[in-house]
Amino acid sequence: MNNKPLVSIIMNCLNGEKYLKQAIDSLINQTYDNWECIFWDNNSTDRSKEIFFSYKDSRLKYFSSNERTTLYKARNLSLQKTFGEFISFLDTDDYWLSEKLKKQIEFFNKNEKLNITYGNCFIKNEKWFNKKKKALTNENMHDGNLYHRLLNKYFIGLPSIFIRKKIMSNFDERFEIIGDFDLIMKLSRNNNFGVIKEPLAYYRLHDSNFSLLNKRRHYQEMKLWKEENIENQEDISISIKSKFETLVSELEFLSLISEGKKLKALKILFGINNNKIKKFKYFLSVFLPLNIIRKFINS
Repeated sequence: MNNKPLVSIIMNCLNGEKYLKQAIDSLINQTYDNWECIFWDNNSTDRSKEIFFSYKDSRLKYFSSNERTTLYKARNLSLQKTFGEFISFLDTDDYWLSEKLKKQIEFFNKNEKLNITYGNCFIKNEKWFNKKKKALTNENMHDGNLYHRLLNKYFIGLPSIFIRKKIMSNFDERFEIIGDFDLIMKLSRNNNFGVIKEPLAYYRLHDSNFSLLNKRRHYQEMKLWKEENIENQEDISISIKSKFETLVSELEFLSLISEGKKLKALKILFGINNNKIKKFKYFLSVFLPLNIIRKFINS
């Protein structure tokens, strides 16, 4: 009998064939072996299903929906299929270091009162010729209650998150882009975080990242989140409120220039309160050809 706790790994897939094998291999190669992977196929039309079934491992469990859904509805449907004591997430374009699960289980064994832990992530930028990688944050990583720290600067990558299922809540299905951010912020309100100060996973940036392709949607979702979670909240400082006002304005500016609405973008830019160098770069970007602008804002 296996006395090691079961870890449920959520892997949502929508036409993820390009990087899927590397993601699954990083599961198979984990040094901690008591896990299940809930692979949710969101009506893929590529070779994702074929690639998945090329693996003969009973820990890999295939599910699919009758119709294509948003990512966060798919995540919620996947969560309903889990049996593990812990929940972790691995998207088809990301992958883990081999000791990721082992290190987080060992961390929880030493810190039994904690419900969430996270580590650093390497960002692998596939849009550069030399496939650059860098750590998500080079600043000091923190433990404890992180809510206000994360409001000031968000520094947690979903591939490194490890959560006790008993505190897990559903994703907000109104969102298509910021649902991960929203979940972590909700959990950080009432839970302390533990931190493993080393990279545990790779987060991949590429030209098909949904958030990079949908600037308008990103702006709309963050504007809604600010209205519901920042404005009129007495425990939020003026500086944080100002920071989110600037963030939302920047996202609106980026959505407008990506749509070719340069005059409207300039009007927004003149009202943004951020550092002069960044503002000057944004100003110069307005005068670039549209195809260059889109590469600029997605870099």
